[in-house]
Amino acid sequence: MKKGIKVVLVQAPFWTVQSPPFSLATLSAFLREKKYNVSVFDFNINFYKKNKFYYIIWKHLASVYQITWNKFLYKLNIFLNDKIFDRWVNEIIKTDAQIIGFSVYSSGSLFTQILAQKIKEKARDKIIIFGGSNCRLHGHVYINLDYVDFVCVGEGENSLAEILYDLEHGTMKKSYKGMLSKFNGKIVDGGESELIQLEKLPTPDYNDFNLSDYVKLYLSISSSRGCMYRCTYCGDMVNIFGNCFRFKSAKKVFSELKYLRDNYNVKRFAFADLMINGNIKELDRLCDLIIKNNLDILWTGFIRFRKEMNFKLFKKMKKAGCGRLFYGVETGSQNVLNAMNRRYKVEEGENILRLTNNAGIEVGATFMVGFPTESFKDFVQTLKFVSRNNNYFYFINHLICRLSPGSNIDINPEDYGVISRKMWTWRTSRLLSRKMWTWRTSRLDIWKRIFRYVVFTLWVKLVIIKDLLYIKK
Repeated sequence: MKKGIKVVLVQAPFWTVQSPPFSLATLSAFLREKKYNVSVFDFNINFYKKNKFYYIIWKHLASVYQITWNKFLYKLNIFLNDKIFDRWVNEIIKTDAQIIGFSVYSSGSLFTQILAQKIKEKARDKIIIFGGSNCRLHGHVYINLDYVDFVCVGEGENSLAEILYDLEHGTMKKSYKGMLSKFNGKIVDGGESELIQLEKLPTPDYNDFNLSDYVKLYLSISSSRGCMYRCTYCGDMVNIFGNCFRFKSAKKVFSELKYLRDNYNVKRFAFADLMINGNIKELDRLCDLIIKNNLDILWTGFIRFRKEMNFKLFKKMKKAGCGRLFYGVETGSQNVLNAMNRRYKVEEGENILRLTNNAGIEVGATFMVGFPTESFKDFVQTLKFVSRNNNYFYFINHLICRLSPGSNIDINPEDYGVISRKMWTWRTSRLLSRKMWTWRTSRLDIWKRIFRYVVFTLWVKLVIIKDLLYIKK
C-alpha cells in the first residue's frame, strides 16, 4: 500500500542525453521500496528533443565554460522562454506532490533555479529540495535562495526518507542529518548524514523514462561510492561521499546488471563509480560471473592507474564486455603527479595504457593543464607524453585546473604557491549562480593557464590529426 505523501524528482537541462539520470533512478527505487508515491521527470531529454542545436553548443563549448555560457545564453534569451518553464511547472503541479526534489549539476544549475522559482511562485506550499554533488560544494549558496527549503549536502536516500516520514506524520523537525534547512529565518546545518549500506540499495528504477528518447542509449549502474585516494586538487571525497570508500559485492552488481538487461532489453552500461577498480578482487569476481553466465553486455567506466592491474585482468575484463576505460592521466610530469598526490609513476601509467590497449579495450584519457606548481617544463613533458602514447588513445579530453572547495589546495593554498584567491559570482535579475574560486600563483595566472589549454588543444589536433575533442581510430 502506497503512502499518502507524493514526491516529484526532476532533472533539468543540461545533462547527458545518452542515459536517463542515474541519481533519479536510484532515489526513486529507494523511495518506492518504502512505499512512497514517486513521479520522475527528465526535462533534460524533453528539452533536447526540441532544441538539439543548443546541445551542440553546450557539448563543445559550455562543458568547458559552463557558468559563462549559461549566463551568456540566458542574457541573450536564446532558449530560455517562459513557455517552456510554464509547461514544466504545470506538469509538476498536476501530480499534487508535496515535495519536489531537483538533482543539481553545475551544467544544469541555471535551469534548475528558474524552474524551482516558478514552482514556488505558483504554489508556495510546495517543499523544494536541491540535492546532488553540486549542492555539497555550494549548498550554502542554494539554501539562501528564497524558493529553496532544503539542500541535501550528503547522500540523499536516508535524509529524504526521514523528511517524508515526518511530513506524513506531522512531526517536521528544524534540522535533518545531511541537510541544510531554514528555521525561523535562520539557516540550520543538520550535520553529516548516516552513510547508507550499498548492499541494501535496490536496483535503479528506469521505468519512468522512455528509453527510446535517448541517443546511443546506455544505462548507468554503480559498484561503489567514494575513492581510496586523496588527490590534492579534488574535493569529491570530502564533499560528496563522506570521506570513505565503500563497495558492493560482485554478486550484488551482477544481479543488478542481469536485472537491467533482462527487464529493459539494454546491453550497454556505464559504471558511475569514481573508480571501478577500487576493489580489484571484486572486479575480478564480477568479470568471472559475467563470463560464466554469458551475460552478453558491453560496459565502460572510470579507472585508476594501479600497478596491481595486469594484462590477464584486462583480457578478462574485455571478455566480460568491457569496451572502454577512462583514465585520469592529468599530466606527464612526475613532479606535478607528486604534487597532485596521484600515487603512480609516469612509466607505470604508460605501461597500463599499453596493456589496456593491447587487451582490446579502448582508452579514454583526461588531462589537466595549469596545476599551481606546473612549470613550463612540466607542461612540455605532458605534451611529450601525449606524443609518445597517442596510438593508445581512443579519446582525449582536457581541462584547466580549478580550485575545488574542500580540496587540499583550497585548505592549504600556501603549500602550492597560491598567493591570491578570489571568490566570484554572477547574477541575473532573479538568479544567483554557484560560487567559484579563481586563483593565481607568482608565475601562473589565469591567462597563462588559458594559453596552455589552447596549446594543448592544438597539440592534440596536430599530433593525433583527429577530431579536436573526440579522437577515434
